[in-house]
Amino acid sequence: MIELYKKIEELEANNASYVIVTLTDIKGSAPQEVGAKMIITSNGLFWGTIGGGKIEAHCIRYAQKIIEDNLKSQLQSWNLQTDIGMSCGGEVSIFFDFQKNDSMTIAIFGAGHISQELCRVIQNWRAKIIIADPRQDWLDKIPKKFNIQTHCLEHPKEIVSLLPEKSFILCMTKGHAFDVPVLVEAFKEFKKYSMIGVIGSKVKATKIKRELIEAGIEKSDVENLHSPLGLPIGNNTPPEIAISIAAQVLQIRDQA
Repeated sequence: MIELYKKIEELEANNASYVIVTLTDIKGSAPQEVGAKMIITSNGLFWGTIGGGKIEAHCIRYAQKIIEDNLKSQLQSWNLQTDIGMSCGGEVSIFFDFQKNDSMTIAIFGAGHISQELCRVIQNWRAKIIIADPRQDWLDKIPKKFNIQTHCLEHPKEIVSLLPEKSFILCMTKGHAFDVPVLVEAFKEFKKYSMIGVIGSKVKATKIKRELIEAGIEKSDVENLHSPLGLPIGNNTPPEIAISIAAQVLQIRDQA
């Protein structure tokens, strides 16, 4: 079972949808024991076996259809001879547990105090969290969790173009000069992302918007920058600022 959970963690960390296939009952003869499991992704068998051969191939195709058609988890019973074409005449019941990964990607640029608090707030969300900062000592303070990735990069803007569609981009670097390069990269494809935001005051927001326009970003696009970042709730301490940012991310996600 430990190996099963490790494989599930791997899939969750990579935002992959999957089906856990479990042999729950046998009547007559069957090629595996009750409780046998395997994991299927859209690419096919990822881990485990429920017996190989025709029954396994049948279940793999069935699980892939569940993923493709976004069906509910379900229990199926089949006659191995008449339904699957095997020579043995037993019957099997198999549970297809579909785990749809509809998690979001939240990319945080900067690993300072607010980033650390924000990670503590959102670490148990169904989300892939990416933190980029040139300071390894600050990245080391980020909570350790399978869905949190840290990247020590001299130029964090380099990973912006690698982020998947509908990512949430949150800038809270060590300073204005480090925020702007990330934002310029993000606004080159701003329609790709669910949210682009930067922490700071209204004065900072005005200055950054002006610099983005000077960098060639359309003014109409720049108006989509969320700054100051976070909902107008709480005080100015890192824990409460983090909560206000997390609340804004949820608000934008739900509006979408």
